[in-house]
Amino acid sequence: MSTADCKDLLVETYPNTCAKAWKRAAKFKNLHNEDIRLFTHPEVGQVWVNESEQSLSTDATSIVHAQASALTAADFYVAFGDNPGDGILDGPWVMAVYKPFFDTHGHFESIHLGGVMERIYPKDLIFGEDQEATFGIYQDIPLTEVKRLFREAGFVIDEKVQALFDEP
Repeated sequence: MSTADCKDLLVETYPNTCAKAWKRAAKFKNLHNEDIRLFTHPEVGQVWVNESEQSLSTDATSIVHAQASALTAADFYVAFGDNPGDGILDGPWVMAVYKPFFDTHGHFESIHLGGVMERIYPKDLIFGEDQEATFGIYQDIPLTEVKRLFREAGFVIDEKVQALFDEP
């Protein structure tokens, strides 16, 4: 999808605008390896164009609009659980949420984060994304140690996030 195609889509969606007024501010890959273009307009503001889906969004808090290569551990809140029993999540596990999304919406986002987490996850932990944004730790390691490793890696541990996660 070219810049001109994106502008056509923007003008189609926002008919009171013209193509010349739309300025491309950025182009990058998101966490799903999709091409994202960020456009600005003096009256409309920022609009993200997902080239793969040919869709538009104005939600600045969505991780889908973040540049995957720029994300760091500090961009995520994490909450922890421990399942000593049977099932898919045996042992310690971690749920992650993109900070801008949680700060705005106040809840977790159901989205796969595997590719991003592989790059920023604490070193030497063996893990896997068992469910959307939920990662099992595939080692015999105490939950307190898992929390320490995440804290040292730069992830944000917040009581509000953990409390919401712990609600029945």
